[in-house]
Amino acid sequence: MGFLDTEARIGRITASSISDIMYDKAPTETYYTLCMEKAYERLGIMKPPNFEGDAIVHGNENEPMALMFFEIETGLKVEKTGSESEFIKYQDFAGCTPDGLVGDKRGVEVKCPYNPAIFLKQSMLKKQEDLKKMGTVGKKYYWQCQSSLLFSNREAWDFVSFHPEFYKKHKFMGRLEILSVMEEWEQILTRLYEANNYINKVVERVLNKSTTKIIT
Repeated sequence: MGFLDTEARIGRITASSISDIMYDKAPTETYYTLCMEKAYERLGIMKPPNFEGDAIVHGNENEPMALMFFEIETGLKVEKTGSESEFIKYQDFAGCTPDGLVGDKRGVEVKCPYNPAIFLKQSMLKKQEDLKKMGTVGKKYYWQCQSSLLFSNREAWDFVSFHPEFYKKHKFMGRLEILSVMEEWEQILTRLYEANNYINKVVERVLNKSTTKIIT
């Protein structure tokens, strides 16, 4: 992710955090935390970068290899990867940075779990509903793919699971096709507009030094 990409993301709700606002019955603490994060970004306040632990480093190091073998396995040409990845803006409050794009109808999201057991669990999935049902992390990845489809206006997203040792020894990697679901796009948009309105109220209160109640 380059400097310009980082700048473009400031204050926007991105695909990787969409699951934080996709609550069932009432907004959660996670929902409000994300809104506050986006509010302080819009106010020009930036927090220090996060320390990259072993799992994150592992993912970053193996993503290029995963994309290369994905191309070999599928025969598809993946563009806009790595340093050439592009932040796709959606209106003025959301967006996504795909791990790669295929033509004008597909996108790619790569996950390289540090734990081999997690990799196997992800690679065994057969239907997109299975990913959505795979706990908190599965939901996060599902909504990331579904919102990326929405933001980029594409038809399908490849959820790719990769572990270097499994590919080295068994030529095995996971690929799950995520198709766009219009009803879920509507759900995402509803939550996005709601969250954006809340964020704007927080920003307005700070700028106006108001004591007006934020939550209505």
